[in-house]
Amino acid sequence: MPRPKKQPGELGRVSVQQYRERFRADTRIRDGEGRAHHVQGWGPSPEAAQDDLQRKAHLIWGGVFQQVDPAGTVEQLAVAWLLDLRRNRQWDEADPQPGKIKPQSIDRYEGTLHSTIKPLLWGVKITSLTPARIYNFLHEVARTKSNHEALMARSVLAGMFDLAILHGVVSPGASPVPSVRTLAIHRPASKLIALTDDDLAVIIQLVLAWEQNRGSKTGKRPDVRLLADLLILTNRLTIRLSEALALRREDVVLRPNKQSVLTEHVWINGTMTHTDEKGLYRQSELKGKGQERLIEVVNTDVHAVLKRRMADSLGDLLFVTRAGKGMYPERPQALARRFRAAHKEELDAIGVPQEMFVYRSMRKSAAATLGTDIAQQVLAHESKRTTTQHYTGREEKIVGAESLLALSGSIEHRDRQP
Repeated sequence: MPRPKKQPGELGRVSVQQYRERFRADTRIRDGEGRAHHVQGWGPSPEAAQDDLQRKAHLIWGGVFQQVDPAGTVEQLAVAWLLDLRRNRQWDEADPQPGKIKPQSIDRYEGTLHSTIKPLLWGVKITSLTPARIYNFLHEVARTKSNHEALMARSVLAGMFDLAILHGVVSPGASPVPSVRTLAIHRPASKLIALTDDDLAVIIQLVLAWEQNRGSKTGKRPDVRLLADLLILTNRLTIRLSEALALRREDVVLRPNKQSVLTEHVWINGTMTHTDEKGLYRQSELKGKGQERLIEVVNTDVHAVLKRRMADSLGDLLFVTRAGKGMYPERPQALARRFRAAHKEELDAIGVPQEMFVYRSMRKSAAATLGTDIAQQVLAHESKRTTTQHYTGREEKIVGAESLLALSGSIEHRDRQP
């Protein structure tokens, strides 16, 4: 007579074995769909190992099983954490939900794991990572790489230990990852730049003359029109490079303005991005919340760029490769790097250091020209602090005479009343 099939909620035969100072309990169970699972529980005693096994079995029966070994290493925790992010917490454009994480952010986390955390912590036991050890690790990263890399590594470790707490490997409230305040590691202040229209005109002229000035030099000729067009759009529309590359024909529309005059407008409602899984694609989601906006075209240069791109592009996107496909942001970024390397002296002459000649600088210059209040509205920043800290700088607080009128009387030479 065959052995009766185990049902969900029933443990199979449990085998317990000792490995040095720890015990492992093994069994097979079935989930709610009847699929078999091999489950392991670990602990300092046979009883603790079986308790761990029971807990994991209940997780499987609830459909939320993910095994994190209490005796495991940072590598094993990292693998489990990435799996959890992609399976349970990844943002889906077809079903966008608040609180989900964008795929490209998960790719960056994975990059940090391999480039920063792996060389120093990969084989370390999860339970042996104390606050002091992580504190020292993060300061070493700040010294040898950058503050930005250290803070990114801290965020990744914090997420990993949230998962460790969820699975009982670390007690609630006992994460060993120090706070940013305790670390006293901060990102460097953003560099501000404010180019005048004369400066921008010189840059555009240098760009357009770049190909002719190369003469008979060998190598790939620069796409000067692409560089000039993107510099104009990022400055005059105050948009990001990835937003410019995501512009489509349908995003250029005629709408009545505030004076009820029919004028050209541009919808900013997507970005070009790429992930390891999907490659390059247009994402109908902007960097921050509530940043979708309709911008009226008031600049003749912008109008000319849009008209030219709509005439030249064979597809829906305005910026495409010769094959008619979307453009990776790295292509125009590399083009800008080539330009600034070839025009160092000219850029120095107008006060633009090489490292500051990027598309973001065009957007920052526009913000500085507009002033903080208008720039916050145009850039669609939720907080004015973001605008002042990264784009315009803090404005001087000037107290005018009219505010102090009640205090204008002399007190040293005041005539006393009899």
